[in-house]
Amino acid sequence: MAASFHATVFGDARYLEAMAPLSGRYAEYVRSERETALAGAALGVRRRGPVLEVALPLFTPYTGVLLSAYAEAEVHQGSDPLSQLAESLETRFGRIRLHLPPSVTDVRGLQFRGWQVSPLYTYCLDVEAGLEGWSSGARRKARKHGPEFDTGVEPGAAADIIQLVHQGYARSGGTPPGQADLLSIAVRSLESEGLAECVTARQGDSLEAGIILLHGPKASYYWMAGSRPGPAMTVLLAAAMDRLAARGAPVLDLVGANTPPIAEFKRRLGARLVQYWSATLDPSPLARAAAAARMLWGT
Repeated sequence: MAASFHATVFGDARYLEAMAPLSGRYAEYVRSERETALAGAALGVRRRGPVLEVALPLFTPYTGVLLSAYAEAEVHQGSDPLSQLAESLETRFGRIRLHLPPSVTDVRGLQFRGWQVSPLYTYCLDVEAGLEGWSSGARRKARKHGPEFDTGVEPGAAADIIQLVHQGYARSGGTPPGQADLLSIAVRSLESEGLAECVTARQGDSLEAGIILLHGPKASYYWMAGSRPGPAMTVLLAAAMDRLAARGAPVLDLVGANTPPIAEFKRRLGARLVQYWSATLDPSPLARAAAAARMLWGT
């Protein structure tokens, strides 16, 4: 059997069990194994009335899936690992929403089974390229203002960074996601496991920008990030790239390109636009009726 090529940190039990409870979910693991293929998923699950639903936990861009290699002909036959995974999920859950990691590019097996699939986008940075791909303005800002800040890894800074994250949502009129104290506890747990790392930019005692990096087997993630208005985040990202290069991380996934102002900030860093897939299914009559009612009444 070929080795899996879709493993991410979001399928790590330590990640899921830290993050799922923060939004009323619990971790559940589904595995389908046949002679020629392996398929598995690490899921956030919640019960909504009589319906058991698969839903992404807070701050989780991708569903953790594990799929062995397969041939295109298997997709046409419905025997590929993704189709096998879908079959297992359909028999267990009443409503399903997956965000497949960018490495999963062929989702026809889900379409053939009646799933609704639609594209989403993220930006990814080549860590080895450093600042060479940044726009001239972004490079100039990082170099000009770099001496104004003290940057570095700051273990235990999660609570302060999450406060900046929530302040950013409030400035833009959004609702801050999650309870700050519970998010901090979850991040500290992931720090202790070596999966998360806090990097900060300070001016004296004032925290001006912070990023909680999440580290996976094939990429690191710009996971939670917040800053005060000004150049601090640009400076901190430059420092974070140096940090990741020293770790040997090949890719920094900037986690999303679906909000125009934020997407433009990421584009100016020379990031590569990457597509991934949202896939949903309401296999149970109850789930379909509930979804129709929500559409009808706008809830």
